Amino acid sequence: MPDLASAADSAKRMCDWLLENKDNLDAPLATLEVLIGPAQHAAGATPYAWANEPAAPPDPPTVANVEAAGADWLGQLQKRPGDVAFFYACGHGARLGTDPLLFLQDINTRKMHPWGGFLNVGETANAFKQVTEISAGFFFLDACQEFSPKLELSKAKWVAQFIAPLDPFQPQLTREKVFMLSATSAGLKAYDGPCADNPNLRLGRFTQTLCLALDGAAVRSRLGRWVVQPASIIEDIIYLHGLRTDWREDELPFEPTQSAFPTGPFPIVAPARPIVPIVVFTNPAPAISNYDLSIFASPDRAPPVVDQRPLRAQTEWLAWVPASRDMHVAVAADNGISYEAKFSPDMPIFDQRILIP
Repeated sequence: MPDLASAADSAKRMCDWLLENKDNLDAPLATLEVLIGPAQHAAGATPYAWANEPAAPPDPPTVANVEAAGADWLGQLQKRPGDVAFFYACGHGARLGTDPLLFLQDINTRKMHPWGGFLNVGETANAFKQVTEISAGFFFLDACQEFSPKLELSKAKWVAQFIAPLDPFQPQLTREKVFMLSATSAGLKAYDGPCADNPNLRLGRFTQTLCLALDGAAVRSRLGRWVVQPASIIEDIIYLHGLRTDWREDELPFEPTQSAFPTGPFPIVAPARPIVPIVVFTNPAPAISNYDLSIFASPDRAPPVVDQRPLRAQTEWLAWVPASRDMHVAVAADNGISYEAKFSPDMPIFDQRILIP
């Protein structure tokens, strides 16, 4: 398997996101264990320049290193009750039974275990349901889930494991407090793509969309504060991915799949100044070509927060608005004639309509 430069860069991006939001996480960041393998970038590609590069390069994700780092991480999580586990991985993957897994750097390096050298991420996430010390766990995997008969039949024994699987004889320890989201559904590939602000930099599309959601695009108002939680990510992530018209044009599948879901709200992050997307259409749709869009933060139409933002070849407008519980007004105007629709941007809106009689 070839190295994936976008996988290494995606991991660096997620490291930066965690460090940038260390105080906004619902449980402030305490420790960060990182394993990133080397990768060769294609000619003309821009490597990710992370903002918080460590003094020494991270160790590569081999079986031994994953087991050691995982054991250290688990030990930190068990030191005090109420901590939160956050796991992210990106790279080559597959599906084994019903579990998504991630191939590690030393895959296929032992003749006795030709398919050995992977981490069963699905099994690991489920095992965290029995870690009594943590209050919640969030697992994100940006990897393919292709099916391989050879892998399914290999019964590989040389795998990374740093937590015991769920004990069926102690169900009282199992609590539905873990969220597991994979980039794809069974049998599909995950894809990378150019970044919006740098087409020469490629990161996982799932990773880019996840960071967008966590930054506040999937925000909700809960108990007087803005939070991003598993339910809002599930609800919004496909629509957020669809905001990238360059990705929609190639029609590559994007089907994130949850394999574990917590029973409570369990906020992940509380963004400081969340911005939500508002996608506006006219009804009837062809009328949009005759109008410009303005969005006002109050019904009395003070200076607009968005002014004349026609995008996507005049089929719809995309505007980014600070999250607010206050009533806003979207106005389609042409030569003194205007029509409006009222809405509250307290969550992303992907189908706001302005009726044109």
